[in-house]
Amino acid sequence: MEGSGRREKAVRNLLYAWLNQGVMLIMNIVVRIVFVRVLSKEYLGLSGLFGNIISLLSLAELGVGTAIVYSLYEPLANRDEDTICTLMRFYKRVYIAVGTAILVIGALLMPFLPFFIKDMPDIPEIRQIYLLFVVNSAASYFFSYKSSLISADQSDYLIKKVKLWVTLVMYILQIGILLLSGNYCLFLLVQIGATVSQNVAGSWLADRMYPFLANKTVNTIPEALLRQIWKNTRALMLHKVGDIMVFSTDNLIISKFVGLAEVGIYSNYTLIQQALNSILSQIFTSMTAGVGNLGVLETSEKKCEVFKRVFFLNAWIYGFCSIAFGCMAQDFIRAFFGESFTIGHGVLAFIIINFYLTGMRKTTLTFRDALGLFWQNRYMPLGEALINLTVSLALVVPYGVGGVLAGTAVSTLLLPWWIEPYIIFRHGLKLKVGRYWKWYVQYGVVTVAAAFATLRICRWIPMEQTLLRLMCKACVCLVVPNVIYILVYGRSDEYKYYRDFAGKLKEKIMENGKVRTWLDWCAAGILAVLFVALYVSKTYYDKIIGYAPMLAFAVLFLLFCIHVDIKQEIRNKNRELLLLVAGVAVAGINLTLTNSGYGAIFNIADFLLVLYLADKVKFSPAMYGALGGVCLAVFASWLNQGDKGFNTNLASLILFAMAGFGMTALTAFLEKYGKDAWGKWLTLLIMIAVLLPMIIELRARCVLIGIGVFVFLNYCIPPVVWKWKWLYRACVLLLVAGSIGFPLWYIDLWESGKTVEMVTLGKSFFSGRNILWGQFLTAFYKEPFTGIGSDFITKVPDAVFTEVHNGLLNILIVYGIPVFAITVFFFVKRMFQIGISAPEKPVIRQCVSMITAMAAVSIFENYFVLPFYSVIVMLLFSIAVDIEKRNSFK
Repeated sequence: MEGSGRREKAVRNLLYAWLNQGVMLIMNIVVRIVFVRVLSKEYLGLSGLFGNIISLLSLAELGVGTAIVYSLYEPLANRDEDTICTLMRFYKRVYIAVGTAILVIGALLMPFLPFFIKDMPDIPEIRQIYLLFVVNSAASYFFSYKSSLISADQSDYLIKKVKLWVTLVMYILQIGILLLSGNYCLFLLVQIGATVSQNVAGSWLADRMYPFLANKTVNTIPEALLRQIWKNTRALMLHKVGDIMVFSTDNLIISKFVGLAEVGIYSNYTLIQQALNSILSQIFTSMTAGVGNLGVLETSEKKCEVFKRVFFLNAWIYGFCSIAFGCMAQDFIRAFFGESFTIGHGVLAFIIINFYLTGMRKTTLTFRDALGLFWQNRYMPLGEALINLTVSLALVVPYGVGGVLAGTAVSTLLLPWWIEPYIIFRHGLKLKVGRYWKWYVQYGVVTVAAAFATLRICRWIPMEQTLLRLMCKACVCLVVPNVIYILVYGRSDEYKYYRDFAGKLKEKIMENGKVRTWLDWCAAGILAVLFVALYVSKTYYDKIIGYAPMLAFAVLFLLFCIHVDIKQEIRNKNRELLLLVAGVAVAGINLTLTNSGYGAIFNIADFLLVLYLADKVKFSPAMYGALGGVCLAVFASWLNQGDKGFNTNLASLILFAMAGFGMTALTAFLEKYGKDAWGKWLTLLIMIAVLLPMIIELRARCVLIGIGVFVFLNYCIPPVVWKWKWLYRACVLLLVAGSIGFPLWYIDLWESGKTVEMVTLGKSFFSGRNILWGQFLTAFYKEPFTGIGSDFITKVPDAVFTEVHNGLLNILIVYGIPVFAITVFFFVKRMFQIGISAPEKPVIRQCVSMITAMAAVSIFENYFVLPFYSVIVMLLFSIAVDIEKRNSFK
């Protein structure tokens, strides 16, 4: 029971830590973008410089906080309120002293600011800015001691909740201040206010959770406990100084002996390293309090079992991340910074080695902190720092950056690599350390083998486009190492533990309506941003559209994970899931056989996912309403004729999709209040009075047909006719048959030499598609089962266009008959499914009419089956299914 409680608290702590990390990362980027556009580079330089000075001032804490938190584990486990009160009172006095010391020392350093700044910038309030940095650092120590009690009691997620909201408000206010006034001092005052608010809120929360803290009668701290705290503090001071000397000197040495430019290039790789470490470290930080509690209550063998389990996870995630880092880092730097910012493969190898060696220490460091084993290896960090500096300085001149990184690797291997596990096993677990080295060697060998296999496969990826190659490598890195780990460790107790744990975790997350809703809002938010970015500006459209299939797949896969219980579907031998997998697999095989680009697999995977998820995605009415509002806003942005860069057909399709879905979502929302008729007739007004004139001006015949089909189905056919199921189903089948039959008839008519004197919107009946469809179908007849693939130029060298200009025909020609058959099955089944309640539900009729109209338009254009137009189809299906089956708007 105790183990289960520790595990659940660790998971909660981890989830909130990751959420905080993600929000802070995104908001930091946003604030930095605004910062550099509003303030000068000198302000940015001051921020970095003063931040470093404050980091040095934080040495005043000397690690006493960690020592006291460790001392809290035993009284918390035993619920010894008197000892807790005594320690917290002592903790308060220490942190007030630390905060005061930082204020005083920081103020005393103010006259020496010119010593740290080579060329003093022309910023009159520079001393005030520095003082605000000092005040913010000092403020972080006042009231914060009570938050540490909550963390020690494995309830750190409560502090993370407070931090999340306070940080969000702070960032929003800071952005507003920068945009409205550009006042950096006011910017920093908001930061101080947030620091104080967070600490006060944490203190208030601790008082609510532990009312006994208000006890005025506090005993004197026992002499033995005080000696233990100061002993651990002295040891932690040496650890802290040593860590700074090891991990904060590489850039100084590189800058001094190699050059500042090399520091900048190397810093791009450390940026990746730090991002990975900040995320992964949260896993082990969230475990520390649980391990501390374990150390008080459990036997040595139980502690060793937990150590082995944590070390297994440590080896897996850092092995996987090291492999991915090595395979993808160069392409990442090329894609986002440029070729000139890449480093040599030898230097990259040392970066990965250091990342792996440091990462593999996470388990021993977690147990060191949790079990309070600070004293036993107190001199090790100083020795490590001395070796690091000596080797780095000796090798930097002949070997440059690689020599400096070699110093870090050598210092790690010579001391902490073997001393830390020895200390943990001898003094903490009280067992022989030999078993640790057996595990370490096994994990190392498997990681090297997985790295070799992954690297070989990544080298076979032939794509020249850097970002696309990076994405393909990401897929390889995600699959290959993890498959190898599963094959090797699939039967181990540790793997089974985490497999079962992950399954239970997903069940809890999915059962938690708030988590599911939050994830749905994330997906809906991404879609909203992409709708705006793609369909308002041609400049952004051109930048994004090449990656739209991959972006859509990421969103759809997220929705798949949220709304589909894969285990249950497999147990039930669900035919749809089998067909989905089969469709994507066959498409992949066919694309390989036809030597197509790998990117084409995303288009068919997206459309099959759209049809598969159409009756499974369960957005809330507010989400549909928000997405509908975004689509109407995009449509409204075109009322002034929009961006002239779009060609007329694409512009008309954007207008039709945005207006159609936006008004349908509005109608669905109004149904909740019994006013769906208002939405229905308002939709007609928008279609006829606003959209139709725009389409006529654009001379888009295909969308003109779409408007006609929508108006006819939704307004001209009475509900009684919708009840004729046989007629409805016949029309659906006719729609599918017509999508393929029309091009065949069109080509036959053209080849027979018949002249059709028909001009619509200034365009003749035969206007190019006759030749286009004839060329593609001629090539397709030679390879009907595999299709011709996506390399149109090879199969149709004299192609008029490199688009099929027909949605379902595009699937048939590119991917072959089997994939086409699976796609048609899904589409027909979904149309039959939502047609059941169409006679009674006006909103469902409107959804059916809009989907049918979009399918009719797709007889002349591809967009029905391409993202993000196809996502609109899924959302229309989802609204209809929600109203039909779950009546979600009632």
